[in-house]
Amino acid sequence: MPESMFDRFRRSAEITADTWRDPQHDLDAIRPATAEERAEIERFLIARGIRHFIDAEALAMLNTSSAREALLAAFREGNGDIRAAIAHLAPDLVGAEERVRELVQRVETCDVYQGLSLTLEQI
Repeated sequence: MPESMFDRFRRSAEITADTWRDPQHDLDAIRPATAEERAEIERFLIARGIRHFIDAEALAMLNTSSAREALLAAFREGNGDIRAAIAHLAPDLVGAEERVRELVQRVETCDVYQGLSLTLEQI
């Protein structure tokens, strides 16, 4: 039996000694996934939490109400790197005033490891 798109995606989501430096989700597994597989991918990502840019990227690609809610919560509660990723990937998710306020806060606190490059790009 062929591997499901969910299994393929989940396998790509494992960060190993070989992939920790440049982790990648198999976004190509989302595009042809069935509605059920997309729902499984979404549940998997939301359950484990948004830990990396790639998690936000996959949820933004799914673009469901639950994915948007998870992204908004992570934008409001996550570290600078996660907030920068969400502001980059889903800028319309948050109102302009809140986005600017968060950006100013991030400028004051970000560093090379916490969203500096995305922060500079958004400025």
